[in-house]
Amino acid sequence: MPNQPTLQDLDDFPDDGDGLGVSQKAYRNHWATAAPAVVDSDDEQDPSDDDSEANKEDDPNDDLDRLHQSLGISDDEQEVDEEAEEEEMNGYEDVRDTKPVSEYCAVNCGKPHNQLTDREAHRIQAFFSSKTPAEHREWLATYLTIACEPVSMSAAPVNLGGKRKRVVTESRDQANVTYQLFGRKLCKTLWHNLTLVTQKGLKLALQKQRANPFSSKLGHHGLTGRRGNRLSYGMQRVARSIIRFASIYGYPNPGGTGAQILLHPETRRKHVFDSYLKDCGDLHVIPLSLKSFYQIWNKLCSHIKIMKPGSGFCDKCTQLRAIDTPAAKAALVDHRDAALVMKRKYRDDVKECRTSGVWCIQYDFAQKVLLPQSVRQQNCFYFMTGLKVEFCGVCCESARTQNNYLMVEGSAPNPKAAQKDRVMSVIFHDLKLHYSDHGAQELHAWADNCSGQNKNRWSMYFYLLLVIMKGVSRVKLNFMVAGHTKFGPDANFGVIKRDFHSSNIWTPAQFADCVNRSEQNTAIKDTDVSWWTWSAFLEQFFEGTVPKIMSMHEFEFPDDKLGTVRFRESDQDAWQEKNLLRPAVTVAVISGVMDSVVTPGFKMLCHFKMPADALSIDRLKQIDKIKRSILLTPEDRAQFAPHLDSSFTEYKESLVEKENERYLSTKKKCEEGRGSVAVKNVKLKGLEDQHILKMGEISKIWSNEVLVIAEEEE
Repeated sequence: MPNQPTLQDLDDFPDDGDGLGVSQKAYRNHWATAAPAVVDSDDEQDPSDDDSEANKEDDPNDDLDRLHQSLGISDDEQEVDEEAEEEEMNGYEDVRDTKPVSEYCAVNCGKPHNQLTDREAHRIQAFFSSKTPAEHREWLATYLTIACEPVSMSAAPVNLGGKRKRVVTESRDQANVTYQLFGRKLCKTLWHNLTLVTQKGLKLALQKQRANPFSSKLGHHGLTGRRGNRLSYGMQRVARSIIRFASIYGYPNPGGTGAQILLHPETRRKHVFDSYLKDCGDLHVIPLSLKSFYQIWNKLCSHIKIMKPGSGFCDKCTQLRAIDTPAAKAALVDHRDAALVMKRKYRDDVKECRTSGVWCIQYDFAQKVLLPQSVRQQNCFYFMTGLKVEFCGVCCESARTQNNYLMVEGSAPNPKAAQKDRVMSVIFHDLKLHYSDHGAQELHAWADNCSGQNKNRWSMYFYLLLVIMKGVSRVKLNFMVAGHTKFGPDANFGVIKRDFHSSNIWTPAQFADCVNRSEQNTAIKDTDVSWWTWSAFLEQFFEGTVPKIMSMHEFEFPDDKLGTVRFRESDQDAWQEKNLLRPAVTVAVISGVMDSVVTPGFKMLCHFKMPADALSIDRLKQIDKIKRSILLTPEDRAQFAPHLDSSFTEYKESLVEKENERYLSTKKKCEEGRGSVAVKNVKLKGLEDQHILKMGEISKIWSNEVLVIAEEEE
């Protein structure tokens, strides 16, 4: 007979009986499923008897002898010591005399006691009587952990109140609580009398069992209708499966807020559930439902989310993730470390500037918006391109403010190569607003790596000019790592867009009000800014550029070396210098030109004014249709784009001129043509009516009348 399992085999024993080892299954079967028969020790045969082998095969009672022998049960068992008797007997009885089964339980109990003989009952009672209270409690805990499976004691829940809880079954007689010992079904009273476990002892054991995280699901938790704090093994299994899936397919959240682990946007929650079903199949357990799986995910694994589809992700990170090689992984780590270092430097610079008095700005362009914006958009606007409004934000996180420069289509200059000039015009205006109140200070500027707007040779010229003009005492220009350029202006843009998309905004003036009521944001109209072609003006004084400018991230413009720029890629690199002044240009020449002193060979800034971009005829027609489709009063409709009044006046005059030429030429041909006078008069009358109708249509262009849109045929 194999060795009997011990209590050490119960380590990490699951509550639902799944995943049992060989020794654990043997231990459970040993206590709960063994079905020994009645045996009499007087009938044991001598091993030297010739018929012993045959008798052993025919006598099934030998199994009970071997079981009792392995348990240490024998007829000549010694009594316990007197010191053991004085130990705590809380919840246990001390019954040592031999009784028939009928005396262990009342005869009118109605339970079938024929499954247990008097001799078996005596042996079982003697076995428990020989145990100390500590050994007894250890046995009871083991019994409740292993034997209380659905085929055993917990087939029906145990009610600690002493009443039998009935469940719905085909026969109500089979709905009572069943207790077992060695495969024998007993009544509740007989089970307590044989095991010497009182009602109080069973109650204490059940309470300890519930506190054990590896305990089985016995009875009720005593708080009907309320959830306990302990997690069931089904919930823990779901959480472990989700965490295992995320450890394989998840990414750490680079933002640092919200969910800690993000799954790929192509992942569906059903995919994670399918992985959980596979895990349950491997463990041979019954899985939870899809609804319960989602509920447990939201409750226990809220730090794991599916990434939402988005845009603006770093190109280099995306490409390196797609290359599954050690070199690519190392390059990805280096790239992310460099971005993180620059992010930390940016935060430290903002904190330092709050107390040091240094003026720190961050500037960037936002995505343009289209007007009108309605929370209930009309169908006609779906096929139109609204009035474009761009805005550039100059943020000062140290002062927690941001000036947003609105550039309305047709009002602000928008030539194809004017992005860099518009940025320099905005920065120049913002610095004038600030330094008019605070005087010259050191300037720290942060921007992204857009070469057409920020990172170019004209930006180097511009900051050199500011230092030469003594507008600022010193400039430090830093650029974020490409692909990781989310900073102060983007946060304020998000605040503006949130209010914009939840409001009805018809005109640029209403959009300016939307910006002003957004926290920390101020709107500045394009008419308040002087727009200059800075690139052409600065090329009079500077030439050349910084070597490998796109790979550099830190620039300095010192006041002790005017016209010289210092640059490096990171903190770990040494500073490099380059003088960008033209050979024939001195600091005195630049100062004189900026002070409007006429200098031969140089033009003053006033000669480089940047005009507004003219709109095409087709664009004017579409904007006119948009204006006349807005359901507003004529007074409010007149404020849609008043800066385009002059453009539409010229456009209408050209239409009137063309129509008059057409009418006169057609009338002359009709008068000179053949035919009777009556026929000619009819033709001339038709031409005149057509001319009047056409002139009426021209007069409605860019008017404040509502355009009636005909219903489309289905």
